[in-house]
Amino acid sequence: KHFRARGGKALYLGTEHGSVAYRMYAKQGFVGIEDRSGYMTCTAGPLERFEAEYFAKGPATVSVLDWQHWPTASALFAGAFPGVVRSSNLRLHGRTLTEGPFLPVIREHRRQPDAKPKAYALQKDNGAVVGFAMRDIHPSWPDAGQLDLWCHPDHWDRADELIAPFDLSAAGRTIAYGDSDSPQRSRALAAAGFKPIGTLPRFVAANVAKTRFTDVIVYDRG
Repeated sequence: KHFRARGGKALYLGTEHGSVAYRMYAKQGFVGIEDRSGYMTCTAGPLERFEAEYFAKGPATVSVLDWQHWPTASALFAGAFPGVVRSSNLRLHGRTLTEGPFLPVIREHRRQPDAKPKAYALQKDNGAVVGFAMRDIHPSWPDAGQLDLWCHPDHWDRADELIAPFDLSAAGRTIAYGDSDSPQRSRALAAAGFKPIGTLPRFVAANVAKTRFTDVIVYDRG
């Protein structure tokens, strides 16, 4: 009641699916974001209407991932939007929340403000995060970088601005991961000079219930 009275539009949280806490939140109007998921959301009106209005095209700015992105990014990452591989660097695959995973990235940047930023976000004037990019050292191949690139489907036309700060032409070899559910990402990576070099068939679950799997595509920019 207090949330709606203050004009709140959406809340997101995580708990164990089917737990006492899950059932308690369900009684308060929260619903699971997908079957068997412990992540839940509660919106002031229909979820579809909230997402259509919140993520609609509008003025947006690219900036270093920071605290202003932290409260609202989960709305993007929890959405049923095309793309299963959302951040390989942070192991965000499928519909999920960013509250925990974003914290160390933001804190590292805050502790070392003169270091080259690792992550950027595209944020609308209304606070909605509609795009995310991150480049870090590849966890298996230390001489290469690993790039994440993911956007709301209506904002892929801004993908080039998200990755521009990384100056990939001077950054050295960079690997990126995508999936067969996100052709828009494939086109954005191709425009940035990436080439697909391999496919891992049915490699990642597209949902928590693991009733569908999608191909992971490996891209390289040497």
